[in-house]
Amino acid sequence: QQNNFILSITHELKSPLASIKLSMQTLIKRALGREQLERVASLCLDDTERLEGLVENILMASRLESPDHRFHREQVNLSTKTRDLVESVRRKHSEANLIPTIESGLFIHGDAMASASVILNLIENAIKYSPANEEIRVNLYLDAEEVVLEVADCGPGIPEKEKGNVFRRFYRSGNEEIRASKGTGLGLFIVQEIIRAHSGRIELLDNSPTGSIFKEIGRAHV
Repeated sequence: QQNNFILSITHELKSPLASIKLSMQTLIKRALGREQLERVASLCLDDTERLEGLVENILMASRLESPDHRFHREQVNLSTKTRDLVESVRRKHSEANLIPTIESGLFIHGDAMASASVILNLIENAIKYSPANEEIRVNLYLDAEEVVLEVADCGPGIPEKEKGNVFRRFYRSGNEEIRASKGTGLGLFIVQEIIRAHSGRIELLDNSPTGSIFKEIGRAHV
């Protein structure tokens, strides 16, 4: 797992850096029109955001392992935050067919940035393993006194024997040298640790007819 992490993190860092470098060399060497300039700048921005997300996940994983780390607690409007994050991901991933069903006025008591990290990691994980234009459902609703967030994809699903491992730090199935999907094996580890720190729980279920459902359950705050 450590070797896989080193291989994946090396690729995840080098790939966007190489792309940014190429874009900047293009800007320096060529006289571009306005439309071309905007396209190159947009590519640079996408790669920068990819690096930013990667670094944030590494830092978050490190903070979660520190015994001195404490989450800031406040009232968080999870309905508004989930809607905003879905729209943000839509702009970033035009190929993603996100279908949100979000109940209004749902609040939790917790860390706003950590809550956003959970939502983003679950949605981006679903996108990573879903074919383009396949439905990804993001449901947020109240069940008794608990707020439930479900992210359901139509990807290949997760084999039963691997379900107990997917939340482990650095865990990714298969061989890193031939893997097609991006990632470092930190996203779901971060998700589980944040949810545990907020006294919630997460469940991994099979979707029908194919795919996975990640279900976060936490206490509502009135």
